[in-house]
Amino acid sequence: MQHKILSRPAASVAQLNMNDGESVTCEVGAMIAMTPEFEVETTTKKKGSSGGGLGKALKRMLAGENLFLNHFTATDNNQSLIIGPRMLGDILHFPLTGGSLIVQGASWLASDTDIEIDATWQGLGKALFSGESMFWLKCSGAGDLFLSSFGAIYEIEVDGEHIVDTGHIVAFEDTLQFTI
Repeated sequence: MQHKILSRPAASVAQLNMNDGESVTCEVGAMIAMTPEFEVETTTKKKGSSGGGLGKALKRMLAGENLFLNHFTATDNNQSLIIGPRMLGDILHFPLTGGSLIVQGASWLASDTDIEIDATWQGLGKALFSGESMFWLKCSGAGDLFLSSFGAIYEIEVDGEHIVDTGHIVAFEDTLQFTI
């Protein structure tokens, strides 16, 4: 799958160019336009998974995501899928290389079907004092990950202490230690 992010940072969309057999999982409502040779499947679980669908879907809902996932599989070469977030804003492509990324629930837009998406508990204290959800999404595995936000996204290399308003966090590596 090849991608281009267009119209950054105010009204971004991601154009995904896919060949026969390539798949991507998107949040419901992310598809803006597509060429006709796609198979679309809506489920509560990871594509190809044999179990855990409803439980993981309910956990995703606690993190601010939809109960359902849309899976798009190209059935011919040179197919194009254009996706975008629910609200105007930016899109970031993050190539996940086998580790995990903790994502603010509403920021997950799409990912390779090989990436595992699960909700993770941030702790009652952090949730109460941050004013945000008690759950984050944990994206694990290897493949393309697309994140979105209301407003521009920029990366910060944290070396020591850094203060960020929790309402503006899009994602962070699972090795980052943080307090509120």
